Order: sequence, then structure tokens, then C-alpha cells
Amino acid sequence: MSKRADARDALTEIWNKPRSQKSRPKHEGSEHAERSNANPLDLMSDVMAGIGAPTSATPGNEIQMLDPNILDDSPFRDRMDVDSDPELEGLTETIRTAGQQVPILVRPHPEIPDRYQIAYGHRRKRACLQLDRYVRAIVKNLSDDELIVAQAIENRERKDLTFIEKCLFVSTLKQRGVTRALIAKALGSAGTKNAVNYYTTAEDIPESVLRKIGPAPSIKGPKWQTLAAHFKAKELPSKKQKALDALLQSEAWAGLKSDGRFSAMLKELNKCDRAQSVATSEKSTWKGPSTNLAADIQKSKAGLQLKFRTAEAQDFGAYVANNLDRLFAEYQSGKEAND
Repeated sequence: MSKRADARDALTEIWNKPRSQKSRPKHEGSEHAERSNANPLDLMSDVMAGIGAPTSATPGNEIQMLDPNILDDSPFRDRMDVDSDPELEGLTETIRTAGQQVPILVRPHPEIPDRYQIAYGHRRKRACLQLDRYVRAIVKNLSDDELIVAQAIENRERKDLTFIEKCLFVSTLKQRGVTRALIAKALGSAGTKNAVNYYTTAEDIPESVLRKIGPAPSIKGPKWQTLAAHFKAKELPSKKQKALDALLQSEAWAGLKSDGRFSAMLKELNKCDRAQSVATSEKSTWKGPSTNLAADIQKSKAGLQLKFRTAEAQDFGAYVANNLDRLFAEYQSGKEAND
């Protein structure tokens, strides 16, 4: 076998070798620097020249090999963790067989020495952690603003956040005092006009409830706002809370995906409203001159309902519906006369 082939195989082995088989990272957890635009198989000459020995993780454009155990999540988390993530499972298998092709972006932790915060690449880090492998990462000195923008741009270019993930992201940014201008830049032009809706929705629904539902990728803003209307100051009325607690503890809930969990929760809370409406409604019956002419009247907070049951009664109901303007004018005239 040629020296060039030996070098290629050696480099491939370095990249795919489990982390536990490598020496501990030096200083800030770096091992094997490489050019950010280089393919591992193109670096044979570097390997043969002895380039790639352990170095300290100096911020710059080079790719470093970092221990995933010293990589912390972004302080401005956007994506929601879920119990079962098919995309993570697929990514893990890809890295297992082909190696980590795309590096993640990190910055030195601003408060804890020898640790880093991830700008983007959380899934890749989790995959490497499962595989017991070092993570290919670019280390840069990023301010909070630069980290937020880099994170947001990466999301838009890969897989955009769901509606509720954007809500939580905006809420986190506002709580940390991030300016409106930077939030708008992070959201992009398509998201800026919805920034207020993102924030109010996250403020209405308790975060613990949102986390139980998950990202719900198919659920759009109007449905989330309908769910938010059930809460007041992040709390539910006692009867709704009992119904929600029972739902969350049920076997049916455990078997649902994120979209299904959202639908089940909204359905349960809407059912509580209907039950409350029926319980507080006033019912009466209007009877006409014949037994076939009658109407049920139900009055509640939701409104007033007239129900004409028989064919004769339905004809009269149609007459009432067709003459509402005249009937209202007569009502108004009589009311003014009484005043």
C-alpha cells in the first residue's frame, strides 16, 4: 500500500475513531486542528508532515476536535427537546457510518473556563455524545448578539423553527434584555411582523405546558392563540386544570406525537368550556297555538339559541330569520316608547 493511501486511511481513522480511544484534549479540549474548508481525505500531506497534533483550541476559523462533555447549550435556546427525535436518530447513524461532515459553531464560555457554548449544532453534539466521539467545531469569540444572529441564520437555512419554538425564542430574548432590532434581525423579515404574537403566546401559556406538548410542527399561530385564550396569567380555572392533569397522566397522552398532544389538549379544554356553558345555561320552551309549533330556547354566556324541532316550527323559524330587520325595528321602536 502506498504512503499516500496509508495517510488517507490514518486520517479517516482519526475522524471516525470513538472519543474514548483518543488522548484527552489539551488545554481547552482541542484535538487535531484542520482548515475549515478542507475535506479530511484531502489532508493526506498534512498528516504525513505531522500536522494535526493536539493543540489548544484557539478561536479562529480552524476546525477543532472538542469533547462533547464540555459543550454547553446556547443560552438562547430555540429548538425544543423531544422524547423521540427521528432526525437525531438519523443524524447519529449518518455520523456513525460517514463521520461528522459539517462542523458546529461554538464560542468560549464567557463565565466558565475550559467550556464552550454552542451557537448551532446541538443535534450534532448530541449525536457525537451518543457515539462517544469528539465533535468537529469551529471556535469563535462571539458576542451575545453575534451568537443570536448566527444561530437564527443557521435555523432558517436548515430547518426553520416551528411557531411555538419561535415564541419561546422571542420570550427568552426579551427576558434577557435583547433589543427589538436584534430580535427582528434574528427572526428575519418573515417573522418580524409576528414578533408580538410570538411573545404574547409564550407569555400566556406556562412553559411547562409548552414543553409537554413539544414543537408541534404542523400547528400554526391561530390554533396556538386559541389554546392561549384558555389561560389567564398562565393559569387555568380549577376544573380545566383537573381535566388537563388527568389528560397528561393518561396512557393515551403518552402514545401521542407532538401535534397529537396539542390537538388532544385543545380538545379537552374546549370540552370543559362546552360543559360549563351547558351547566350555566337557562332553558325554556315556547309553545304555539298547535302542538306542532314549539321552540326550545337556551340562554347562556355563549349566546341565545332558538331550536325549532318540527317541520311547521321550522317554517316559522325561517320566517323569523327572514324578517329579523323588521322584527328588530319593532323591538327598537317599542323600547324607545317605553323609555
